[in-house]
Amino acid sequence: MVKKLILASLFTASLATQAFADTPAYYVAEFQPTDRDGIKPYSAQVESTFRPYGGRFIIRGGDPDIKEGFGAQGRLVMIKFSNLKQAQAWYSSPEYQKIIPIRHRSGNSRTYIVEGLPE
Repeated sequence: MVKKLILASLFTASLATQAFADTPAYYVAEFQPTDRDGIKPYSAQVESTFRPYGGRFIIRGGDPDIKEGFGAQGRLVMIKFSNLKQAQAWYSSPEYQKIIPIRHRSGNSRTYIVEGLPE
């Protein structure tokens, strides 16, 4: 009986670990440019910083069809990662940290990383 309980616990822990690994994470940003030319170097480099971490653009700008409220303040960007660890590793990476000051000088940002639902 104890052996069955141990095996059941290990199986449950394995499923929980797998579910966490299959949970995507998203970097979400609202960007209000104050220097449209100043942001160009950031825009040209940012994708090369997150691709090695498995990131890919889901939303990059666009013209939102606001249904209620004020909507995004500025350009909306969403980057999808396979999990929270990858998203956080990208954000903390030296490559990305190097270009963040360009974004800061060129506009106002609200950014965050949020975990999605398991796929």
